[in-house]
Amino acid sequence: MTFKGIRLKLVAVALILCLGIFFAGNYYFNHYRLNNSLEEVLSSVEEIEKVVIKNEAQPREIVLTLKGVDDLRPVYRKVNDILVEKLGPEDYAITLNESTDPILKEAYDKIHLVIYETIITGEFSKLATQLELLKEEAELSSARISVDHDNIYLELSTEQEHLYKVIEREIKVDWSSLPGGGANG
Repeated sequence: MTFKGIRLKLVAVALILCLGIFFAGNYYFNHYRLNNSLEEVLSSVEEIEKVVIKNEAQPREIVLTLKGVDDLRPVYRKVNDILVEKLGPEDYAITLNESTDPILKEAYDKIHLVIYETIITGEFSKLATQLELLKEEAELSSARISVDHDNIYLELSTEQEHLYKVIEREIKVDWSSLPGGGANG
């Protein structure tokens, strides 16, 4: 089909092809530029050994391998501030690399229930006492917990390995999925 000597099918195909190339190029340019920039900025944080961005769709999963950290809270908050600035407040999830040390895993298994109980009861002084007992029992070189408005930061260490956990203080419950309701529930 022609219109005033111009083949419309050829123009439509060329237009679709150009738009496809433009949008694909724009996506890849922005995607790689953002990920490389993000990895570069996060790697510049002294306590971070390695950064891996796993999920390319939203939300991105940012996996961090930390060096021996003296205090996890300021490091985590610094990383969080960088990510909020670059990605927005809810466009990512931070994962700290897991330790493979069985002593640290067992120690975490023992203390994590106490942490969640503390979130509900608010009795943080009992958590500190339980953590000190766990440190002695498991013969850890250090066991530290710190708290801010949003999170609980747990650091467990042996002579060779470190385990870092950040636990949100707000427990998210989907109340709509629970049975019951009404006065007699």
